[in-house]
Amino acid sequence: MTNNTADDISTDIADGIVTVKVPVAPTEDHGVIREAVTTRLKEMFDITSPEQLADHVLYCLPRDTQGWIGYAYLDHWLSVYNDEWCNSLSVKMRK
Repeated sequence: MTNNTADDISTDIADGIVTVKVPVAPTEDHGVIREAVTTRLKEMFDITSPEQLADHVLYCLPRDTQGWIGYAYLDHWLSVYNDEWCNSLSVKMRK
């Protein structure tokens, strides 16, 4: 799926991964960044929820959002991880 807009934002999904750029500092609270990513995904793909993209959506937030590892919601499509914790299988298995 490709849809390049005037600001050259690509909606190419490669191997299940898409990069989302948001106008929020990485030092902001992870909840603020999570909401900005969700809003941007909805705009990029013209959807009402990122759940429409996949059964499970994983957000990997930038390393500057310190003080936490990751979290997920029970029976929900979203899990959120702090930087390198996105690569940790053991953290994902605790869900």
